[in-house]
Amino acid sequence: MSDWSERISFLRSAVDTDLLAVLAFLLLTDISLLAPVIRETPLRIVTGFVVLLFLPGYALVSLMFPEAGRGLTDKETTGVDDSRRGIDGLERLIFSIALSLVIVMAVALGLHTAGIPIRLESTLLALNVLTVVITAGAIIRRNRIPKADRFQPALTDIGAELKAEIQMLDRVDRVLSVVFVVLLVFVAAGTAYTVAVPSEDEKHTELYLLTEDRDGNLTATDYPTNFTVGEGQSFTVGVTNHEFETVNYTVVVVLQNVTRRSASTSVRSERELHRFSTSLEHEGVWRKQHTIVPRQAGTNLRLQYLLYRGAPPEQPSRQNAYRHVHLWINATG
Repeated sequence: MSDWSERISFLRSAVDTDLLAVLAFLLLTDISLLAPVIRETPLRIVTGFVVLLFLPGYALVSLMFPEAGRGLTDKETTGVDDSRRGIDGLERLIFSIALSLVIVMAVALGLHTAGIPIRLESTLLALNVLTVVITAGAIIRRNRIPKADRFQPALTDIGAELKAEIQMLDRVDRVLSVVFVVLLVFVAAGTAYTVAVPSEDEKHTELYLLTEDRDGNLTATDYPTNFTVGEGQSFTVGVTNHEFETVNYTVVVVLQNVTRRSASTSVRSERELHRFSTSLEHEGVWRKQHTIVPRQAGTNLRLQYLLYRGAPPEQPSRQNAYRHVHLWINATG
């Protein structure tokens, strides 16, 4: 018990409560993003908004200004402005929101430049890593100055500073200050909402067909197209869920005998070969290896894979499928 008490005591002395809370909240955010059950709840949106709107900026402000500042109430009491290089609690709050907005935009630009889709998960994970690094730097800087000079967060101090600030402003300045703060919050919230809530264009499902190469690796090239009636060829169909929710899928595999014209294609006959079902969470991946065996000879046979969300209709077709891929094959024999 004594060892644990000493470790906890050392942690409290080395890391201030506010920065420890930042790290704890980042851990909670990671859990809400990655835990199988929790990531399907609104918790990831709530924690995501806090990270997007506040934490990165607060960590950066803590790194830049590890010293405590003297608010207006202190200056009025002493008559001396000895704020050193620190800033007061109210300024930290405003700068934290503003800098978080800048950091989120910079991270989004970096993800876009790197070719990574700008989604809630990717943005928050990148912000978490960056915020942890900045917070570590803030902890080091604070520990290099006397504890009496360090910034110590207190909501009561911020309230007193806000009241003192308002009392010193005339009516016009008060209105302008309120408008500025409201606009800042709206811009930050709008940026966070854009990242946290996916648009309909971002929601999609991947359907793809793979085959094995000579080394046994799955590839999306060099598909076998020449078959012998009664003999099978191996394929793997894959589905990846980017719908930001759990989805039940059904894949219907049909082999169609079609007539191809310059402007259209008509189906003369078809036979269902396989039907698969699976349920995938967001970013879940499913693959199914199977064998295609033609039962009759023909040229320009269309091997069609039809994907449905939920149960398929009585007559599956590419017109009513959610996604579809196909491969042209020939069968002899």
